[in-house]
Amino acid sequence: MDFYGYRRVNKPVVKNQKTEFDFEVLSLFSAEEKDMYKRKFIEAGRITGEVK
Repeated sequence: MDFYGYRRVNKPVVKNQKTEFDFEVLSLFSAEEKDMYKRKFIEAGRITGEVK
């Protein structure tokens, strides 16, 4: 799981029970921001029970 930066979804397409996104990168995260977002994402998953 990687966090690259802020993106905007221009067009979601759902077919055959799968979703694909056409998106645009608005800005890239620094190395510190990437680490922080990853830690927070995993922490939230542990709180909700989605990550062990």
